[in-house]
Amino acid sequence: MKGAGLNACFKIFFFCCLVILISGLNCKSQRPLTPGDAFYAVRKALLINDLDAVMDILSVGSIEKIKRTVKVISAMNDSQIRAFSGIYGIVPGEIKNFSAKRFVELYFKRRDNIIYKAVKEDIVSIDVEGPKALIRVANGLMIDFVREGPYWKLDMSNF
Repeated sequence: MKGAGLNACFKIFFFCCLVILISGLNCKSQRPLTPGDAFYAVRKALLINDLDAVMDILSVGSIEKIKRTVKVISAMNDSQIRAFSGIYGIVPGEIKNFSAKRFVELYFKRRDNIIYKAVKEDIVSIDVEGPKALIRVANGLMIDFVREGPYWKLDMSNF
């Protein structure tokens, strides 16, 4: 009888381990392992307005550039702030407490930006040189990507 109880415990333990393993496999990283994957991840994030996904796909250099831009924006004089807030349809007082995420949200909210126009198109070519990739799309636009670790990220640091 004691052996039967141990056998049942072993079966339950084995089943729990199997469930955990399968759950872990289903939750594997969905980060892009190729420049093309990164391009399509950017497209998907923009089309469904997933700001967190957009932030996740930005390169470290892009985030640093955005933070520098936010500092410059926060230091603008009153007439510049009014003009900026008019362009983006925000309250002028909001600009003094701008975050990088809010800047990205406003940038991509305007559908006339280069990235948005590019990701709506089909990829024509992908040129990879070491950790950098340039994707050309059907309308002639080009987007830079950079590899950070095993993943490819959108590189807006040259904007």
